[in-house]
Amino acid sequence: LLPALKDIARKIRKSPAAHYDETSYPVQHGEQGNYAWVKTSSSGPETVFRLGRTRGKGNAIELRGRPSNQVGVSDDYGAYDALFKNHALCWAHPLRKFRDLAKSSALSLEHHEQCCSFYEKFHALERAVALTLAIPLSSEERTKAAAKFEVEIDVLMAPNSIDFPTLATLKNTFLKNREKYL
Repeated sequence: LLPALKDIARKIRKSPAAHYDETSYPVQHGEQGNYAWVKTSSSGPETVFRLGRTRGKGNAIELRGRPSNQVGVSDDYGAYDALFKNHALCWAHPLRKFRDLAKSSALSLEHHEQCCSFYEKFHALERAVALTLAIPLSSEERTKAAAKFEVEIDVLMAPNSIDFPTLATLKNTFLKNREKYL
């Protein structure tokens, strides 16, 4: 299988970006751990899985291979920090966290309404960014669009004294990584 693995890895390296993720994954008789790591191409079906691993950063480094200028797309897990010269963060993770918070039955009515309203605005922003990415734009047009979204993110993520603590933390984390989301 090694020739096939090398071919898949080569195809992933040639794509504009590679997506990385890790998750718990029970492996029968796993010697290192019960985590799975995945690296997939942004432009094709090529995917590499590594099973029976720990959650440690060494797995991300091994999966990445030699450093390159390719964009690495990941969640905000610390193992990916400083792993890529060009690092983008995936919107699916904060979207899911904001959605789950809005659906939480543990919130007071006031906080529930606030979190639902916030989630609707965040989801609309995520859709607008996705639609913009789907349009072929010049570098200048893309820079202008990113600047517009930066302002929208700053407004939406602005701290509010009545924010539920979890919402405040999630907003602050997203704002801190704004450039990586754009």
